[in-house]
This record gives sequence, C-alpha cells and structure tokens, in this order.
Amino acid sequence: MERARSLALIGLVLTCPLTSSAQGAIPDSIATRAAAATLRSDLRNFVTAQESYFADHGTYARSLRQMGASYRVSKGVTLVLLTSSDSGHTEVAIIDAVPGLVCGMFVGQLPPPLGTGTEGKPECRGPDGRSVGQGT
Repeated sequence: MERARSLALIGLVLTCPLTSSAQGAIPDSIATRAAAATLRSDLRNFVTAQESYFADHGTYARSLRQMGASYRVSKGVTLVLLTSSDSGHTEVAIIDAVPGLVCGMFVGQLPPPLGTGTEGKPECRGPDGRSVGQGT
C-alpha cells in the first residue's frame, strides 16, 4: 500500500510540471491570436479612415497627424504608415503585448509590406515568422 502511494505521488509530481508547461503554451497562443485580431481591426479601421480622408482631399493622408482625430490606435498598438500616395498606401502595426508580432496591409498597386498578401486584407506574422491565422 505504501509503495502504491509513493508511485502515485511520484506520478503526480512528474505530471504537474508537464501540465503547467502545457497550460503555459495555450495562453501564449491565445494571446498571440487576440493581439493579431486587435492589429487587424486597427488596420481595417485605418483603411476606413484613409478612405474618408481620400473622399475629402482627393489623396490619401501622408501621415497619421494629417488624419487628426479621425483615427486612433488601440492601447499598446503602434501603426506606421510606410508609403502613401494619390493611388494607395501601405502600413504595418505592432503591439506591446506580443513582441515580434507584426501585421501589415496595403491598398492600391503597391508591394505588400510583409512580402505576401491580398490588397485590403491584413496579413500577420507571429514572433516565429509564421503566418498568424484568421481564427479570431
């Protein structure tokens, strides 16, 4: 009986670190997907604000300052307008919560900021350089 208890205790001790490390992997994945969803949303909202600016000025805003109060990023997000012209724009966004996560988007006949992508659709790469799915 004592031996069975000892074996059960050893089994419990051995599985606890595995369980906690497995649980640690799940929130990281969830955090990355949630952060990517925030970045995608911010990029889509930016495109909407750019289209509104274009309707008023006949060109896309060349800086975030030009957009004034019509666009604000979410907390912890940094958006960089890479290029902007009369016919299109490219931008990337990062978030403090997940270092290494980057999302990009483009409108017009411009190269995708992350090398691949579809016009008007945010594309995200995780810290490992792999695409982060649209799951959220």
